Order: sequence, then C-alpha cells, then structure tokens
Amino acid sequence: MTDYFIALLIIFLLWLLFLVSDKNKIRTILTSFLIAPFVIIDILLVPAYWNPETFADIPVGVEGFIFTFFISGICLSLANRFAIAQPKLHSARLYPAILAAMVFSFFAIFSSLAVHLKLFLIMGLSGILLLGEQNIKTFSILKIILSFTTLYTLAFNIWLFFAPSAIEWWNPNNTTGIYVIKMPIEEMLFAICFAIFISTAHIFGRIYKESVIKSSPNS
Repeated sequence: MTDYFIALLIIFLLWLLFLVSDKNKIRTILTSFLIAPFVIIDILLVPAYWNPETFADIPVGVEGFIFTFFISGICLSLANRFAIAQPKLHSARLYPAILAAMVFSFFAIFSSLAVHLKLFLIMGLSGILLLGEQNIKTFSILKIILSFTTLYTLAFNIWLFFAPSAIEWWNPNNTTGIYVIKMPIEEMLFAICFAIFISTAHIFGRIYKESVIKSSPNS
C-alpha cells in the first residue's frame, strides 16, 4: 500500500504541474472524473497481468481510481496544449468508424492474445479510428503521444527507484520480459494506447460540441 502511495504522490505532482498551465482546468478535471471509473476494467487484469497491493486487498482499489484520474488529467492537459483541430465533423463517416471499432474489439476479445494486450490494442486502435474523423494535424497528436509516454515512463522508473519491490506486482509469466530501464514494456504500450484514445476522444468531443453550437439556429 505504501508503494502505491508513492506512485500516487509522483503522479499527483506531475498532474498539478500540468493543471496549473491548463487553460481549461474545469473541463479537464470534470472529464478526468468521468474517465476514472473505467479503471474497473482493470479487474480483468488481476492477477494474470499484475496484482498490486491495495487498501483492503481489493483488486481494483481506490488507488486505481485516483491514479486514473491523475493520468487522465495529464493526458487531457497535453491534448489542450498541443492539439490543433478545426470544428469539422462528418457524421456520415462517424457511424462506420464506430462500427469498425466494435468489430475490431469483437475479434480482439476472442483472439489468443493475453487479456492486457487485448485491452491495450482495443483502446489504441479505437482512438485511431476516432482520429480519422477529426481534422487534426498528425504532428500534433504525435506530440501528445510522445509527451505522455515519456512522462509516464519517467514517472514509472522514478517510482521503482523509491519502491523497487513493486516490480513484483507484475506477473513475469504474462509479460515479455522486456524492460524500459526497469519498467515492463507492456506499460509503455499501455501509455501509448491510453494517450491515443483519451486525447483523440477528448478532442472529438470538443469538435462535436463546437459543431453543434455552430449549427444551432441561434448561433
């Protein structure tokens, strides 16, 4: 539990740093609150992928909700900072994109891949499908992905420096055994997929809102 607290402290400091310079603080916080409950999906990964020490030994403890809230806020702040998007939405192309995401998710779920890889790929490729419906410069989204992944990797390794025993939370039988310094490479894959999905979905919501406002008779 102490190890998880150290992780939360590190990620909180990063979150605070980005929130201070975020021009849309309230929206970022509210959106993070909406995203945080989805950490319940993590129950599918315990203990096959990892088995963290949480309060009362709950598979998905309150620590997971707080951690997801913080990393969502960081990713959303990066999206607000780097993304260049025009309020342009083609609803005729939106529904095929959603259908494609659902079909892909269906095949991924029933594939022979490990559960954690299925979830990461579903999250990342669904984000890419959403990205195809947005008028965003490719370099902008790459900056978001690179920045978040770099921050996540640094924070993770700093955490392991102060809590080295926490690496034992990850099941070596279900990971590749490849590490980025001390971090399992699967966590880097998670960071990339998380950044793709959260940032593009957030920008998509912004574009949709602006499109609705522009099409309103009173606008």
